[in-house]
Amino acid sequence: SLFMAQLQIRVVEGKNLKKKDWFSESDPFVEIYLDDRKLKQKTRVISNTKNPLWNETFVLYDISSHLLSSDMFI
Repeated sequence: SLFMAQLQIRVVEGKNLKKKDWFSESDPFVEIYLDDRKLKQKTRVISNTKNPLWNETFVLYDISSHLLSSDMFI
């Protein structure tokens, strides 16, 4: 029988993020990816906030031989 590993990830929120835009608050989002970046997923961008609330769930499939990484962009 074939076994495929999967991982469910919930991105909930960011708090007190640094301001990166000159004229408004930041427009943050999060990228979640495996080491080869072929299976990258991204939250929606939330405009003009330092305290974004995403509450988004992602499922990555066939992760048995990969390293999970994430980046937050503000």
